[in-house]
Amino acid sequence: MLGTFGDFGSFSFYFSHHITSGEGGMITCKTEEDYNLLRCLRAHGWTRHLTNRQIVEELYPDIDSRFLFVNIGYNLRPLEVQGAMLSVQIDKLSQFNACRRDNLKRIREIISRNERFHRLMSLMEASPGVDPAWFGVGVLLHRPYAHQRLEFLKYLEENGIENRPIISGNFIRQPCIAAFCEREHPENYPGAEVIHKRGFFIGIHQIALDQTVIEKLVEIMLAFPFQPQHVILVTGSHRMLGKYIQNIVLKQTLEEETVSSDLSLTENKIKTKNSEWIFLTQDDGDLRQIEDVTNIFKRFQPTRILHCAAYIASNEDMCNKPVDFWLDNVKLNNNILQIAFEFQLWSGPIKVISILSTNIFLENTQHLKAESYIFAQKSLQQLIRWYRQQHNCSFISILSDNVFGVYEDINNDTDQFVNTLIMKIINQQENDPSTSVVLTNTCTTECEILFAHDYAKIIIWAMENYDEDETLLVSGQTISILELVQLICQHANFVGGFTFDNNAEYNRLLYDTNSIARLNPPIQMTSLSTGIQHTVEWYRNKKCKESII
Repeated sequence: MLGTFGDFGSFSFYFSHHITSGEGGMITCKTEEDYNLLRCLRAHGWTRHLTNRQIVEELYPDIDSRFLFVNIGYNLRPLEVQGAMLSVQIDKLSQFNACRRDNLKRIREIISRNERFHRLMSLMEASPGVDPAWFGVGVLLHRPYAHQRLEFLKYLEENGIENRPIISGNFIRQPCIAAFCEREHPENYPGAEVIHKRGFFIGIHQIALDQTVIEKLVEIMLAFPFQPQHVILVTGSHRMLGKYIQNIVLKQTLEEETVSSDLSLTENKIKTKNSEWIFLTQDDGDLRQIEDVTNIFKRFQPTRILHCAAYIASNEDMCNKPVDFWLDNVKLNNNILQIAFEFQLWSGPIKVISILSTNIFLENTQHLKAESYIFAQKSLQQLIRWYRQQHNCSFISILSDNVFGVYEDINNDTDQFVNTLIMKIINQQENDPSTSVVLTNTCTTECEILFAHDYAKIIIWAMENYDEDETLLVSGQTISILELVQLICQHANFVGGFTFDNNAEYNRLLYDTNSIARLNPPIQMTSLSTGIQHTVEWYRNKKCKESII
């Protein structure tokens, strides 16, 4: 293809290239004007070898025509011996190219049979309709192994396998370009960044390689002790579930004695020996905007995404603006899945774990104030299934009912059932402890309650251990709402009693959780009493701080 389109084509005749003159190269062009310019630049800016030399010299009669320089130029003229070398090799070029193509074909066939290869790296592919004579095997390590690239290349050298960067990597990172392009940022060129940080060449010889040599090459490449280091994005990190995930990761990190020298902590970033956690905030961008999501992926190049974010507000606002909230949530969810899918082309597999609400299982949602949000959640669940079906993406969904805990803005306008009960009882205990609290729109049937800390642990576990088509349903402890209220009153030290609005119907489902029971994650669940106590104490402390302020 080179030399068949555009204004110029550049060929290198370096010693290891397709044909060689030891050094130097060749430039092709379309017009005689460009041809003369190139010849001039090649020889000091001289006019000596121009096809229109006489015309140019007549323009400068006061300068000796033997030493007329009309341009800035270089001393790049090839020697006759270089031309002789090339003329001999031109006759062998077809044979050289055939050997290179065959060598790559056999390397690709052998390495592709090994499942370990597909987990670790990929080979560069030619564009459709193009059959290049490959100069080298272009290899890209998958994103989790980028941190071992230099160590891996040193290992290859020690085992007799020479390697090179893929050309210059991301040229924006080269000092010669950075000096003139100060406003350019390397992360804005994600393809070049991938080549720079995860790519390398292994040369393909122009003579036929013995099959045993190819087998040995593949054996050495795949014997390296790769250890993944995932980059995990957490959306919605400012909300209850995101905060619990952050605390769990931080606690686990501080308990690992072996990672003290590698540990890096900031407010929204935790980096350990084997992982890097990024807890996204609004400062990182608006997930409803496709450009912002794209830039987030360019910046962090994640391999895992815990998608906990949702665009919600008070029940009144969501009821008054159902179109706005449905569209905002659909945009947010679609952007995450779409960009994750697109970035897999150069990052390798990206796993997305989306957190759903059990309201999606309700047959009648018309009376619910968050109906628009529920339909957006249903859309997300279906989109995940379609991505798995059509593109074989590792996208999964998880849900649980009645999750409660701290870090949440507890008020009457939210749909956090248990947290709202805690708020009502504590407020009654502080304002009028002798009067019973009236629990409106509440019934006494059974429900399933899950402490958010336990839910966060299950989500982290599922990130590496669950990859099935069906949504993972997580259940908590089954308890009657009457018993739940009694438990909250006990920990809140409220003795005023309570009454129910018995006209209410509990519109949540006790759903099948066989999948989580079958998987049996090794997680020690918090007792419901402990979780309630923890949440009651947090809410009281929060109210105390707010009253002081």
